[in-house]
Amino acid sequence: MSKKMVMAKTGVFCTEKENTFIIKMMKVVANMPMITGNDPFNAPNPWESVYKRIHAKALEHGLPEIKGYYGLNTKTREFLRAEKP
Repeated sequence: MSKKMVMAKTGVFCTEKENTFIIKMMKVVANMPMITGNDPFNAPNPWESVYKRIHAKALEHGLPEIKGYYGLNTKTREFLRAEKP
């Protein structure tokens, strides 16, 4: 059984200001060192804050709550959602 998913367009877009802020967040997180401590499976995921921010912005723009998180195409500023092809 395949778990293959594709990112589907929503037709809903974030503002230029929101997009710029999210891109900056992504750059900061991408350059953060990984801190795993004694238990790497329970280490905090710095990307989680980016996922949550994008999801919250999608909801603010009127998209319905979904299981998981909305994504964002930072080139077009369109929110995306994962779905089976």
